[in-house]
Amino acid sequence: MPLNILQMISKNDRYGAQRIFLDQVSVLHSLGNRVTVVCRGSSGYVNDSVQAMGVPCHGIPMKGIRDILFLRQLVKKNKIDVIHTTLDRADHIGVLLSKISGCPVVSTMMVPRYHIGFKFADRVIVLSNMQQELLKKKGVKAGKITVIRPGIDVERFSHADRDKREAWKRKLKADSRSVVMCHISSLIPRKAHEISLEIIAACKRQGENPLLVVIGDPLSGSYYDSLLAKISELGLQENVHFTGWTSEIAEILSLSHFTVLPSENEALGIVLMEGMAAGTPIIARESEGGAELIDEYGTGLLYRPESGVPALADALVKLRRDPVRFAALAQQCRQIAVEQFSMQRFGERLMGVYAAVCSAP
Repeated sequence: MPLNILQMISKNDRYGAQRIFLDQVSVLHSLGNRVTVVCRGSSGYVNDSVQAMGVPCHGIPMKGIRDILFLRQLVKKNKIDVIHTTLDRADHIGVLLSKISGCPVVSTMMVPRYHIGFKFADRVIVLSNMQQELLKKKGVKAGKITVIRPGIDVERFSHADRDKREAWKRKLKADSRSVVMCHISSLIPRKAHEISLEIIAACKRQGENPLLVVIGDPLSGSYYDSLLAKISELGLQENVHFTGWTSEIAEILSLSHFTVLPSENEALGIVLMEGMAAGTPIIARESEGGAELIDEYGTGLLYRPESGVPALADALVKLRRDPVRFAALAQQCRQIAVEQFSMQRFGERLMGVYAAVCSAP
């Protein structure tokens, strides 16, 4: 049965959490639910994207009693069945709103960072088993925690636009000798782009022709400058391409051989799932959320800090030089993405959580 769902998020910029949130809104809307969105601020990436879906969106400061009263009235007016919150401030406000409205609240833990609001939510959705264990250690009851991997547009990443793909191939100067690696993330220190640079430097020393494509913003500031300095130090000026943010990720991934995300403090890494859908084996840091995709499905290589980059580069080059094994792994990545990461499956699992909290005594 369709539900009236209030979706709340407390950041309005373009990061992985916001992408997952927007996919969540989209799939719930497509399933026939009446979705209302509240986000922090009156303009930005989330506002624009939600409005483009034709879903009602309200921008508020999320910081005072006036906002609480507005939200209580919104819940009453729209006959909201369940509140679903994303990111810290929305989580805390959602718990308070639940208490004064009597409406159940579900929170999604987007990053592996605990806050007290999770203890008071009716259910907490986590992206990885790592997050689940963190919450249990903090005293959140196991029965209140549900692991749900995000959904992705599998069809989009499985079938890139051919003309756009060829345009990127020319722009990147990729040829049959190239080993293309794609690192998709905001340019911030915890995303560990320097590890990706060291990987391609190690591959280059082994006689490969590696290309690292870095998709993300901002292409300015001290961190970006430090990456440029490292590129110069390693002699990689012809091996690294910064694209900034682009909507043509599927086309770039279709040219890539590996999707790499050696981040620290990473809940999962939706870009790794997108890379799998595109048929690229993935590289993730050991003990982080993305490593679970490799541990569970055997779809890539782990970066182990204690072993260092050379060991990873050896394994990567060995895999790339074995075309039969590489092709089999690429096909395995695609198949798992189709079976496990579809938007339909994501939406059905969310609806299962909502049904459970709405029927709880």
